[in-house]
Amino acid sequence: MAMTAEKLADEKGVSRRAADEYALRSQQLADAAYKAGKIQEELIAVEVKQGKKTVTVAMDDHRRPETTLETLEKLSAIV
Repeated sequence: MAMTAEKLADEKGVSRRAADEYALRSQQLADAAYKAGKIQEELIAVEVKQGKKTVTVAMDDHRRPETTLETLEKLSAIV
């Protein structure tokens, strides 16, 4: 998937920095929407089995409000 993304970015002329800036903005907007209560009506708590226990998952854990452009650029260098 990463190779496909890089190939597509090359074809469309999207730089790594531009992609990272877009990703950062996306994280910031998602966090702002979450904090403003705009997302909660779309989230539903679900029960998930973890071994013998059942836990309730009630929030989106894909938000990364601590993300910075520097962090994204370090990740880009690793990939």
